[in-house]
Amino acid sequence: MKKLLLAAAFGFVAVTASAQTTSSASSQEVDKSVHFGVRVGLNVSKITSDWYGDYAYGEGDLKSRAGFHIGVIADVPLVKNYFYVTPGLYFTQKGGKYTYEDRDDEWDEWEKDEQKYNPMYLEIPILFSGRYTFGIAQLQVNFGPYFAVGLAGKFKRTDTDHWGGGTDVDKYKSDIFKKYDTYKDEDLDDNDGNGCGYKRFDAGLSFGVGVTLAKHYYVGIQYELGLVDYYNSDLKKEYKEEAKYDGVSYKSTKNKNFMVTVGYNF
Repeated sequence: MKKLLLAAAFGFVAVTASAQTTSSASSQEVDKSVHFGVRVGLNVSKITSDWYGDYAYGEGDLKSRAGFHIGVIADVPLVKNYFYVTPGLYFTQKGGKYTYEDRDDEWDEWEKDEQKYNPMYLEIPILFSGRYTFGIAQLQVNFGPYFAVGLAGKFKRTDTDHWGGGTDVDKYKSDIFKKYDTYKDEDLDDNDGNGCGYKRFDAGLSFGVGVTLAKHYYVGIQYELGLVDYYNSDLKKEYKEEAKYDGVSYKSTKNKNFMVTVGYNF
């Protein structure tokens, strides 16, 4: 899948470059109909799950984390000034945070589990874009699929236990996309360096709105709805069996991402 996505990335560059050449050769007829742009912006991403970690079943709190995205796009008209297809190639950070805290003030005891996920992807969105021009502004509504392959990323966890006699703090980190080893999960200290077992491939739907000013300056927002479960089949099976033993259910863990983007069109 990684090789397929990388091939698609090279295909994106080759096809859009060819389109630009063709466009330039007949610029008087189509006014350089294929345009290129650069994009950069803020990600506010989150993991959604109906079962999560040791403190599942709704007791913990899944939170958003901030990241960034940067990339290039090609604007290819299907019906000039009204309907376009806009493929892109991005480097993007996603992930999320998880926090669980349990306190017993009467006995001066508490425990806190803090987890941070920081996967990084090479992503190709293929968006269909409706346009409406008024004055120097062009409004666009975007919708389409995205496909991504995980490049790297870290998982970090801090587990704190406090009681009347003192406080213990255990920390460890591991690779997001490295294979998960059950035998390393016996103890926090042994788990340092274990993998999370996440799938590298991700895909979903992307939709949003934007505006281009004076034909060059772009600003927009976009929401990505992940449709692929994070975990590979073996790890997912293990989680389902564990959840079933505890009388609950595990279905899926997926990416969600809200994007604020600015850019320049050439």
